[in-house]
Amino acid sequence: MALLEEQQQLEISMGEDEVTFNYTSKITRPGEAPSTSGSVLALLETLQNAPHLEVHKDMITWILKMVANIKTMRERSSSSSTVTVMLEHGAEETVRDRDKAERKRKAEMARLRREKIMAQMSEMQKHFINENKELFQQSLEELEASTSAAAPHR
Repeated sequence: MALLEEQQQLEISMGEDEVTFNYTSKITRPGEAPSTSGSVLALLETLQNAPHLEVHKDMITWILKMVANIKTMRERSSSSSTVTVMLEHGAEETVRDRDKAERKRKAEMARLRREKIMAQMSEMQKHFINENKELFQQSLEELEASTSAAAPHR
């Protein structure tokens, strides 16, 4: 049942998502009991040729074939997902490069706009000073007169 479930999930996903049901990895791991016990898969392979289990030979053979099929399906999906990841990575780099170039272009445009505005402001200040030169001159004369008038009173 577990092998059929894993095969069904692999067929449905076909490399799109990570299949969470991974029974084959559990039966290929060595057992946790005594150190002499191998994996369930290794035990099935040895039992396949046992003469006293001739009645169950077809079932054991079917299980071993299913495990082999699932392994090849996983290898195919992992190799195709690797290619997909590599293509996505290349596309991400292209998008990232494009975004970086766009940001650089916008930063340059903003810098030029700031320079233009600062030049305009500077020009306007100079124009204002030239236009109102007499006002500034009068202000200076009044300031000198007020300071000179206050100085003799001491």
